[in-house]
Amino acid sequence: MIEYRFADASYRADIIDFINMVFSQSAIPHDFKTLIPKVYADGRGFDEIHAIALDNQRVRGVVAQLPISAKYAGQDLKIGYIGSVSSHKYARGSGYMKVLMAMQLENAEKSGIDIMMLGGQRQRYEYFGYSPVGDLYTYRIVGANIRHGLKNVNAAGVNWKRFSDAAQEEIDRAYEIYLSLPITGIRSREDFELFMHSWNCDPYVIYEGHTVVGFLVAGGKDSFSELILTDASFAPKFVKAWCNVYEQNHLTITVPAIDRALNREIAAFAESYSNSNSEHVRIVNLINVLKACLSLKKKVSGISDGKIVLQIEDEAPVCAEVKNGEICVYETDEAADAKFDRLSMQQLLFAANRFQAPDCKLPVDWFPLPLFLYSSDHF
Repeated sequence: MIEYRFADASYRADIIDFINMVFSQSAIPHDFKTLIPKVYADGRGFDEIHAIALDNQRVRGVVAQLPISAKYAGQDLKIGYIGSVSSHKYARGSGYMKVLMAMQLENAEKSGIDIMMLGGQRQRYEYFGYSPVGDLYTYRIVGANIRHGLKNVNAAGVNWKRFSDAAQEEIDRAYEIYLSLPITGIRSREDFELFMHSWNCDPYVIYEGHTVVGFLVAGGKDSFSELILTDASFAPKFVKAWCNVYEQNHLTITVPAIDRALNREIAAFAESYSNSNSEHVRIVNLINVLKACLSLKKKVSGISDGKIVLQIEDEAPVCAEVKNGEICVYETDEAADAKFDRLSMQQLLFAANRFQAPDCKLPVDWFPLPLFLYSSDHF
């Protein structure tokens, strides 16, 4: 007898054992209590976010949705991040995922989620209405870049500490820097460090002399998933110092397109780069998503006045208008300027690769809209 339900605390141990088993079978051994401590560490209390399939009270499928309250340039955006998607290998093809994903969509609609996000294989999740979107740069730095490209950079006075070795007032300063970012609101001060330990990463406080100038999330010594600085021009000094101290001849740095200053600094000396999408998304509330992303666009790069009426399939048309720099988004009876199916509309709004977006007359400099979530905030 198959039962579908949202979990309560009584299923916590079974869920963790189940996802550990499923993910360990397809990759290296997983321990979700340490891999995603913000969700699975003891006492976190996120048991009810899991939709589960039970066969005679034994867990056979899981889809979780982590609710995230973000601010995009001060505009509220409620995100539901899908994770721990798993089914027992003997139950593949049973249809569990279709039911569980539908449960989480209904839950998102009822709970006021504006947009759902996840990571994974494109076509698998297109069946559920998700599109690969966003704009992310990954830079590859090699030893020659440090020796020659940064040979005249003076890295004296640059230093760093793990959060575990830093004073509380230094971490407080790092948190103040986090709150100055265009996307915030997700990490509380209490959870600041915990979030950045996701997927075996380590957070560091960065200093110039004795002054805190930023923080870093590193996956080992050869990969930065977040490099946050009060002044992007400090990046070459820090990268040079880091590579020299750890004798790194290969380093990758991931930077969102919205951090234009940091991209400019690192692009000036990096060996190469790749450009990719950052999320897979399904819009739930188009009005709120447009308000937030237009506000973020205005903050990071500016936006021109304009107007467009958008419609997703058989949903009500939505008008987005910018007049004298003021953003207004509302439901309308006007005929749509652009009406597309869900996947095409999401690509139109957010795809950095415009070859993925349908052809359409659009307001100048609006699209793609920025849509991003720092990796520490992912499920």
